[in-house]
Amino acid sequence: MDPDLLAYFHDMIPLEMCILDSGLNLIYANEALTKSTGIHDFSGRNMKSLIPETRLGTLQVLLEKSRRENREIRYRAEGLIGGEDREVIIKYHHETGTFYAVLVRDSCQPIKENKDALTGLATREIFMERGVQLIHHAKRQKTCVALVFMDLNGFKPVNDTYGHKAGDIVLKVISERLQSTIRKTDTLARFGGDEFILGLSDLKAGIHASLGVRRLMKAVAEPIDIGGQLVSVSGSFGISVYPDDNSDLKTLVRYADEAMYQAKTRGLGYAFFSTPHKTSSGKESV
Repeated sequence: MDPDLLAYFHDMIPLEMCILDSGLNLIYANEALTKSTGIHDFSGRNMKSLIPETRLGTLQVLLEKSRRENREIRYRAEGLIGGEDREVIIKYHHETGTFYAVLVRDSCQPIKENKDALTGLATREIFMERGVQLIHHAKRQKTCVALVFMDLNGFKPVNDTYGHKAGDIVLKVISERLQSTIRKTDTLARFGGDEFILGLSDLKAGIHASLGVRRLMKAVAEPIDIGGQLVSVSGSFGISVYPDDNSDLKTLVRYADEAMYQAKTRGLGYAFFSTPHKTSSGKESV
């Protein structure tokens, strides 16, 4: 069968599927796994960046068992992807020396809404799952992750003056601009209301996030047509960095949120890096 056609059918399957080598490097991942992890480019990725460390040893044992016994192995793993349980089905392919893995969700688990209904962005819950994966990856690669918390300035007056329909247009346009500004390896979500959160991955140093934030500022500040009327909003940004500020995702989100409010006190269009041990001012503005 044509490899492209085969890949197409794999992408139509709702089950999460991937192909691994013996070193747990990802050779292929289908669309379902892309959606559940939020990772659009799996090149150079390793399963070590996707699943908890406590599961790595078990996975390697299962791969070796499948290879040695030349049979399909099934195993139920709790909290495997984004804290959700999966049944893992593994089969070794002798001709290529690779492993086929299928991850099956527990049908008894409630299905989480992956996308915000208005903007189409990831939800807060999905971001928290993907954020854990970003940190796992950064830990393995010895890189940094910046969490960027953004709140819109001027959104309420637009909503109050022109109505909720106009407010919805603003949120949709801002979402599209943010999405088009970040890289494929980054993660973006609507945190709630007019708040957004981003995960900027694979940074050599946390300060490098400032360049990306400047681009976001510029994109947000462009006028928006709400139907024959131009309106303008701006963003206040707070930034926290793994591992500089903390290694716990929830704590990093809180630090970024606090830094964002620090930026708001300075005026419109500011960004502040988090300073966890200080409360008077952020580390520095962008």
